[in-house]
Amino acid sequence: MYIGASQTAAAYLLPQVFYSFTKVHPEVRMELLVSSTEKTIDNLLEGKIDLAIVEGTVKKSSVSLEEIAEDEIVIIASDDNPLSGKSIVTPGDLISQPFIMPEKGSGIREFIEDFLHTSKINPKDIKVSMTLGSTEMIIHMVQAGIGISFASKWTVFEAIKEGSIKLLKISGKKLRRKFYLMNLDKEPSTIASKTFKEFTKGYRFFIPF
Repeated sequence: MYIGASQTAAAYLLPQVFYSFTKVHPEVRMELLVSSTEKTIDNLLEGKIDLAIVEGTVKKSSVSLEEIAEDEIVIIASDDNPLSGKSIVTPGDLISQPFIMPEKGSGIREFIEDFLHTSKINPKDIKVSMTLGSTEMIIHMVQAGIGISFASKWTVFEAIKEGSIKLLKISGKKLRRKFYLMNLDKEPSTIASKTFKEFTKGYRFFIPF
């Protein structure tokens, strides 16, 4: 069985469900292909994988979607960033800071672009200091004080506990997105993938925050 997943889903969701699934179905062999959300969806459409687990908005009518988990997106900064001392920041405050952007095609990049659009911020007004394809590198650069960024709370949970980064509380509602389990047809093509889909749909993920 071939499964594709975004970086965040592969690192924080799949280890949980793989552990439980393989205890019940040790006979199933799985191969995992980790890519950006955009590339993972392309791999599914091209028949390279049986199932995909991604986050964000999926705009493909030819796939079947099942919501399996929820994620909170947070804005992160170093301890000495000027915005770290504010109890609440507005979308307009973000324009004053250099941004570390995730790569294009990633779920978090899509989320940032949607956030800027709904906040009526012109992307050209954002000072992008660098673009990185690694979530871990983005966190390190934020810790070093190079800029601020958006991140899944899953990915920064340990850094928050350690106190090595600060969360910027944005005015308004919490920023949330969904994780989805996807397949091409109404039902996956193999018994193994059907079994995994049903198992994952009913799985209760541990969320540490």
